[in-house]
Amino acid sequence: MNGILRPDFTPKAQYYEVKKVYQNVGVTLVDSAQGLVEIFNKNYFTTLSAYDIQWSLWLDGKQVGQSMPLLRTPLTLGPRERQIYALDYVNGIRPEWGKGEYFVKIQFLLREDMPWAKAGGATATYSPLH
Repeated sequence: MNGILRPDFTPKAQYYEVKKVYQNVGVTLVDSAQGLVEIFNKNYFTTLSAYDIQWSLWLDGKQVGQSMPLLRTPLTLGPRERQIYALDYVNGIRPEWGKGEYFVKIQFLLREDMPWAKAGGATATYSPLH
């Protein structure tokens, strides 16, 4: 932590860059109209079964929708594997393209407490759709 946290454990600006660079998951937009994204497991030895995936839909800076965890079963994407997933727009909430500026935020949340973070803590965050 030397160099990215101050002595009182408040983060410096570099902390947020390191947090982003060290994420072990990649998300890429495949088809925005259908809500298809590709998830890539950057780990070399472990699956992504320790995470829940959650998305939220934002219109002009205001949250207009949020999923429960996208996958209710453990994500079994193996090391260095890729798979395409569809965002399950719930309650009829679908982007109306051309009606404003939309963003989709996808987060990978811990399923269980770890020594370094509590369950539900976001370990990776992406905004592949806009």
